Amino acid sequence: MAILSTLTQYPHYQQLCLVPLMLAIACCAQVLVGDRSAPEGLRLRSGWVILAVGLLPLPAFYFWHNDGPHIVHETWHSQQSRVFEKQRMIDSTVRQFAGHARSLAVWGWAPYLYVDLGLPPTTRAAGYASMNDGNPSQAFLREAFLRDLGAAPPDMIVDTEDYIVRGIRRTPPSTFPALAGYLEENYQLVGRGTAALGPDYSLLVDVYLRRLPVIP
Repeated sequence: MAILSTLTQYPHYQQLCLVPLMLAIACCAQVLVGDRSAPEGLRLRSGWVILAVGLLPLPAFYFWHNDGPHIVHETWHSQQSRVFEKQRMIDSTVRQFAGHARSLAVWGWAPYLYVDLGLPPTTRAAGYASMNDGNPSQAFLREAFLRDLGAAPPDMIVDTEDYIVRGIRRTPPSTFPALAGYLEENYQLVGRGTAALGPDYSLLVDVYLRRLPVIP
């Protein structure tokens, strides 16, 4: 039940069913091939067959249901694919203002920035999905996000949203008042990038750099 009724609302967490399913099938395999009178090699092969038949349908169905072959193809040809245009645009915008930043936090869904820019995260959350979807643990996750920022303030914070419909943002920092206040007090907006992704929606990237403490 903990797997099928997760606190967050994303179906890929159901892949964790593989763990208890593997244990259950292993137990069944032990019962079915536990006949000591059969040759050891036959029992071993039978066990692997039972495990494969029991486990493979779930990830195979998920892969095909979510158009896995197309995703693999686009990822393999990422430099030529239009699917990654948003990522390249966000990367290039942030690089213009990154300066000598050595650490990063992201408010948005752009976890690839940590890898593309080679900057370590200062928060345990790579993206903000679980802090904006209304799940029961949202308040706890937001508090943890702020604690991480306070414990290790990043040199740079990137606020990005890639599906702004008719100019109206759904998840600006103002939807998280404590974060908006933290940004206003400790960071300075140094750069912004925008791009039209369609007739009705667009992308925005705001880059914040940490203010240096004033030395009296």
